Amino acid sequence: IRHDLEHLEKWEEIWLLKFNTSKCKVVHIKHNRNPMNDYKLNNNILEESVQEKDLGIIISDTLLWNDQIKQCVAKSNQMICWILRNYTLREKSVMLRVYKALIRPHLEYGVQLWNPSPEHGNWSLILSLESVQRRFTRMIDGMGQLPYSERLRCLQLTTLAERRYRGDLIETFKAFKDINGLNHIFNFSKNRHNLISSLKIKNSIPKSIQRLHRGFITERVRELWNKLPISVKESCSVDEFKCRLESFKNDCIKCGHKSIYYYWNISDVVLSKIETVSYLEHRQQQVDYLKTRPFLSKKRFFNLRY
Repeated sequence: IRHDLEHLEKWEEIWLLKFNTSKCKVVHIKHNRNPMNDYKLNNNILEESVQEKDLGIIISDTLLWNDQIKQCVAKSNQMICWILRNYTLREKSVMLRVYKALIRPHLEYGVQLWNPSPEHGNWSLILSLESVQRRFTRMIDGMGQLPYSERLRCLQLTTLAERRYRGDLIETFKAFKDINGLNHIFNFSKNRHNLISSLKIKNSIPKSIQRLHRGFITERVRELWNKLPISVKESCSVDEFKCRLESFKNDCIKCGHKSIYYYWNISDVVLSKIETVSYLEHRQQQVDYLKTRPFLSKKRFFNLRY
């Protein structure tokens, strides 16, 4: 790092441009036996920070993404409120276009980096992301009285968790075909059709590191990628891969093939955590209650019009 900082100083001299050292920070990662050295730029010691935003993504010294996910949810909810204040039309086709263009991108920016893996401790983050889509779909005409799973079916949407897994597979395919230049970070097998875990000796690695490692895309997508047929992996282009991936999903659902490593099964897990028995039992009671209180239904983002 010091060598890189020296190069930056030389770059300053050549281009006659100076870095503002008061805006330059150092984030020490805590999980790699970091000696916590001081770093200088232009003879000024750089200030240490526990987290910084880089290209719109919040990176912390613990490599946890809680603050990044909270920021995504907050921005999306702000955008929903702005849309509801300025758009009076709640028609299905219009609202879907608005959602895909203005809200969902906030929930998926840089998602391959911070996608929370479905395990203990992460479900609150996963469900908080899902709550944004739940809230918006309730505002569409004819959707407010339906459970979340029915709204997804009527609107031809999937859960956000499934979309994130699908995005992981697409990025893996790009690396497989060396389209995105990230081939070196994936550990492909000798026949290059499967992914191999790079976490080999688990007993010698602390559990905190193992958990972080499981959250990286190279580990997160491994079983999902290995479960895909070769015909899907050998697609010639990204668009062809997407089409074959969707066809493989539809064929498996039609034939009743089940596996925990099919990427779309995450939707069933998410929906089971949202639509619990008590949720379904009290759903109609809540709708009947809000029908007599239009102001409250609007405040809670319920559109009860058919």
